Amino acid sequence: MVQILLTGMAPYFMHKFHPKILFILANLSTAFGLVLIGTFIFLQKYYPFLPFLDTFSFVPMASVVITVVARSIGILPVLHSLMSEVFPTEIRTESIGIVTAFSVASGAVCMKFFPEMKNLMTMHGLFFFYGASCIVSCLWRLKTIPDNRGKSLIKVEEMYEKKMDQEKKTEKSVKSY
Repeated sequence: MVQILLTGMAPYFMHKFHPKILFILANLSTAFGLVLIGTFIFLQKYYPFLPFLDTFSFVPMASVVITVVARSIGILPVLHSLMSEVFPTEIRTESIGIVTAFSVASGAVCMKFFPEMKNLMTMHGLFFFYGASCIVSCLWRLKTIPDNRGKSLIKVEEMYEKKMDQEKKTEKSVKSY
């Protein structure tokens, strides 16, 4: 229910916040939630008699809600809007289909290898790994998410074409040396 409600509110957040900021905040929230779950599992496994563990037994559930909220209002809306902007019109439909298929296949691979990864890294290590992956994603997206708000798709395509032309000119000048 939380995810359905917040997915309906995603356009509000997309309108209010810069996509890069929204994505970074959502990804950091997800990382925080995953690391919090990992920490709780670690403490429960290695220090089961800590007096505050029972008091804070709600933390894993709250962390799951944090990650679902972050994914619903910040991560998926930004990624889906970016997918419709970064591909040229001629190949947009096919490209989005390929990216989505790759995303679903990656999720299936992660699910398939989850037991092996859990055995290799332990459960808390796996949550720390996923939290670290979110941090890496933040750093990468901090550099790569453009601000295309208010621009038509034609203007966005022209912007990417200019970038590609500049990159080609740079490559030619490097090759000439």
